[in-house]
Amino acid sequence: MFSKLALAVLLMPLVAFAAGCAVSPVPLDDAHLLKLTTSNLERVTAGQEEIRGSLSLYEAVGRALKYNLDDQVELMKVALAHDEVGLATAQLLPTLAASAGYSSRNNDLLTSALDTPTGVAIPPRTLQQERTFNSGDVGTTWHILDFALSYVRAQQAADRQLIAVEARRKVAQRIIEDTRAAYWRAVSCDRMTDKLAHLEKRVKKAIAGTRTAAAAGAESPITGLTYERELVQIHQLAERLQHELTLAKSQLASLMNVPPGTPLSFIGVIDRPDPPIWNLSAGEMVAEAIFNRPEIRDVAYQQRITEREATAALLDALPGIKLTGTASFSDDRFLLNNNWLDWGAAAAGSLVKIAQLPARRAAIENQVKVLDQKALAITMLVMTQVYVSRIRYQHLGDLQATAKEYLDVQKKLVDQLRAEKAADLVGEQTLIREEMNLLVAEVQYDIATGNLDTASSNMMTTLGFDLQGPALDTSLDVKSLTAHLRKTWGSRTAVSDRGRYLLELETARQEALRKQAEEEQRRKQEAQRIADEAARIRAEEVRVAREQARIAEDEARKARDASARQAQSEARQAKAEARAAALEAATVKAEHLRVIKEKARIAEEEDRKIRDASARQAKADKQRLQQEAAAARETARQLRRGIKVKANSEPEPAPPAGGWKWVWPFEGAQPKQEGGLKDEVPRKKRASGSWAPQKQETIYSGTK
Repeated sequence: MFSKLALAVLLMPLVAFAAGCAVSPVPLDDAHLLKLTTSNLERVTAGQEEIRGSLSLYEAVGRALKYNLDDQVELMKVALAHDEVGLATAQLLPTLAASAGYSSRNNDLLTSALDTPTGVAIPPRTLQQERTFNSGDVGTTWHILDFALSYVRAQQAADRQLIAVEARRKVAQRIIEDTRAAYWRAVSCDRMTDKLAHLEKRVKKAIAGTRTAAAAGAESPITGLTYERELVQIHQLAERLQHELTLAKSQLASLMNVPPGTPLSFIGVIDRPDPPIWNLSAGEMVAEAIFNRPEIRDVAYQQRITEREATAALLDALPGIKLTGTASFSDDRFLLNNNWLDWGAAAAGSLVKIAQLPARRAAIENQVKVLDQKALAITMLVMTQVYVSRIRYQHLGDLQATAKEYLDVQKKLVDQLRAEKAADLVGEQTLIREEMNLLVAEVQYDIATGNLDTASSNMMTTLGFDLQGPALDTSLDVKSLTAHLRKTWGSRTAVSDRGRYLLELETARQEALRKQAEEEQRRKQEAQRIADEAARIRAEEVRVAREQARIAEDEARKARDASARQAQSEARQAKAEARAAALEAATVKAEHLRVIKEKARIAEEEDRKIRDASARQAKADKQRLQQEAAAARETARQLRRGIKVKANSEPEPAPPAGGWKWVWPFEGAQPKQEGGLKDEVPRKKRASGSWAPQKQETIYSGTK
């Protein structure tokens, strides 16, 4: 029994592993793909309100905000981020767990005692647990450090939810901008298609009539061909413009999540005044854009998440304290207490995480620096976009004004031609040509108006304004959304609170400048009056000053004459004193030069005496050295003479058993060859550079 049960327990993991290894990829079959396709097609536009009647701009934007799938994805992301915040908040709570169990065994759990000195089991054996019993417990665990870490994670999750909200704002702004651009292009295409279809019949009829007249000779072929060429050129331009606008309806349908090919009709162009935000200066627009843009806020939230990550890293590295409490029960009859409570506390920490803390903090600091540089880069990008959008809006405004002026002139021309045609003053061909030009002018004006509206929308998006308003609820029906957008745009509430505040500041600044200019003008007038009075007083003062100057000049002339005589006398006296001082100075200088020359002569005499004494000493040393050298040479000659005489008078002794050994007595000298002597007596070099012979009495060494 035991072996079978153990074998079954061991085989269960192997069977599970084998089943896992047997899994292989299973592609979707055609039936499932067909079902999926049918489901997607049914659900892509399910629950949407049908379009009834002509479509206005507000309704188109409302449908895009309500049904656009990209916007729905961003809404789902915001909802998901909100749920993640709730999940992160739930992590702050302690862990509460309950368990129940059943235990059984095939034999009794017996225990015995052992005698330590003898090592013999001591009976009786004790039964401590039933073979089968039930147990259960309910316990709670709370990590104090995990609570703080979970609080930081919840704050980060809240920031991520805000990032998702900003991403949704950005998508909504883009959808509104694209919808407005596609709407106006679709309106232009719709108008042009109807008018072009009506005119094409007349154009074909006029061309056929021209060709018939040319063939019959009623008019010149060149005139007919020229007229036909002009009509074809105008028709080519109209078709080119129509081709540019052809895809507008499909784009608009895609933005509103309407199936392609759905027939759409539109309400005409609505002239609206410029938003009040355009009254702001470029610098104020830049400040407003940086304050409102989702990209700037996105980076700011990321920076806050990264800064909190540093706190999370520190908390993760610190030792944690865990508090536990459990209520347990068991129906084992051998237990004296079948219900009990236990609690405890434990502290634990990871030394590895503490060692990794400096590296994690350094990485977080670098990430903060990266985000800071990213914020600066986005700020520069936003500034550039504001200036580009501002210039583009002004340029398209000029183009729209020019197109409007051209359209007005063309309308007046067509009205005049129609009046003349009614009076049979012009032909049908001329009227048709100008009506074609009028159609092109209308289309160009519609395109210019749509481009200007798109530029206005782009400017609002660049400044970060929410054209849908701050309190838009996409769960409302299309009619309510349309009314909300109409009210929002009609009352000019598209400008944010900060924009209105900046506008009020700009108005107050302009009023202050006006008052300052008026005050400055008043001060200038008062200053001019004071200046005229001062000029009159100055003129009187100048006259008095000139009279006083004349009197002073007479007195000065008299004083100058007296001073000149006094100055001449003082000059003569000063010259005499100067000559005396110069003479005395020359005398002192001459005496000083004489003393210097005398000192130089004495020094030169002493140098000469020293040189003479040195020369005499050197001469005496030279003579002494020469004498010593002569004596040394004489001694050497005598020595060589004695050696030769001894060599001739005595027979050469027989060499000893080990051979003769020459001992050379002079330092630094060696014989020329073995067994011989040098011709010259070596001399030991003195310290002064001369050589002196060395006396050596013993010439040979060894025993004969």
